[in-house]
Amino acid sequence: MGTYNIKVSVIIPVYNAEKYLKTALESILTQNYKNLEILLINNNSTDKSEAICSEYAQNHDNIHVFNELKAGAGHARNCGIKHANGDYILFVDAGLISCPSLDAIVDVFDPCSGLFPATI
Repeated sequence: MGTYNIKVSVIIPVYNAEKYLKTALESILTQNYKNLEILLINNNSTDKSEAICSEYAQNHDNIHVFNELKAGAGHARNCGIKHANGDYILFVDAGLISCPSLDAIVDVFDPCSGLFPATI
């Protein structure tokens, strides 16, 4: 297992996701890899998604919320990239539950692992 020096930016476009957003966020927060920043890009939701995003941001220092006009998931992801501070970026949809082993993914890209990922 590698170190936790690599910061991962998790970008989540959010649009009317109140039914499953909390479950998705909890699955990310319970990761065994802790050097994460979570960027919630609220895409002008009309349900309680914005309130849920704000609640989580108030309770977790590594969660940041950005409110955008409804312009689609692609625009929301680009907004997240613009604000990301991580070494790596992970896109997660608001309705997905993440497996708790993000450290295994980060280890693959660890320069000491012998693999050499490309950067753009």
